[in-house]
Amino acid sequence: MTTATLEALLPGELVTRAAEYLRTVLRPTPCQYSPGLSDLLGRQVWLKWELIQPTRSFKVRGALFAVHELAHAADPAAPLVTASTGNHGLGVAFAAFRAGRTAHVYVPEGANPAKVGAMRVLGAQIHVAGSDWQEAFEHASSACVRTGLSYVHSFDDPHIVAGQSTIGTELADDGPEGATVLAPVGGGGLIAGVARGLAVAGSDAKIVGVEPAGADRMRRSLEAGRVVRVPPFSTIADGLAARAASDLTFGLARELVDRVVTVGETAIREAMAEIFRAERLVVEPSSATTIAALATYDRSVLPGDRVVCLMTGGNVDPALLREVVGR
Repeated sequence: MTTATLEALLPGELVTRAAEYLRTVLRPTPCQYSPGLSDLLGRQVWLKWELIQPTRSFKVRGALFAVHELAHAADPAAPLVTASTGNHGLGVAFAAFRAGRTAHVYVPEGANPAKVGAMRVLGAQIHVAGSDWQEAFEHASSACVRTGLSYVHSFDDPHIVAGQSTIGTELADDGPEGATVLAPVGGGGLIAGVARGLAVAGSDAKIVGVEPAGADRMRRSLEAGRVVRVPPFSTIADGLAARAASDLTFGLARELVDRVVTVGETAIREAMAEIFRAERLVVEPSSATTIAALATYDRSVLPGDRVVCLMTGGNVDPALLREVVGR
């Protein structure tokens, strides 16, 4: 790892600026010890509760900082465009609403109806386009070319990643000492940001990514030494829908992430139920991947007696909730 490489990818000054700004608009989320999950998994398990954010997801961090930075553009009142399977779109809709702007969110067919409905409540204009995130992104990008509007990318944007990095800076302040941090991986904005935030704060915590089996774009990329795109896939973890990382998120992960593991669909469902039984809180499948990893792998793969699992969101479709945890 070189300081110059990291500074070129995501300057420490940007991480610090994001932390300073977000402290004025969001409260730090708690990192709490879970007796029930610790007993179940045979380790000290701590949960970082991002699902208590205003949009019930960590994505609001990056969205708020990115939209704040865009306010310095030529037309700070112009509409914003993004593509999302749900939580990023919610974050952009929330940030646009606070800034008096309109968000145009392109979502794929079959997007989580609870998340789409919440975007509409915040005044977002919804455009259903394509069968997955990649196709929705292509439609949104074309719209920006036609209109000249600003696109807010869900992970390939230094401001978005800097916003997510504030989870890492918070953990450096109040997380358990010597813990390994487990983070879900989609396009890589979360794990890249958290890892960079920890590094800027001077923490030497290990960080491990978790992907759904069959959607292991970051694991394959790290093995290949380049960004690898996976074919279209289906997973219960709809928040991890990108087919590939970006050069930015892959570059940070290559420098800072210790390893990436995969978990199966059944393990994710079981983890959602275990978290509900232990904490009486509902988490998205994306969040549950971290607990699924602890249930799947022993210390030879995931070493450490102390772990922090990022509970990234709580916007669960009611039908899925009934199916997984019962009525």
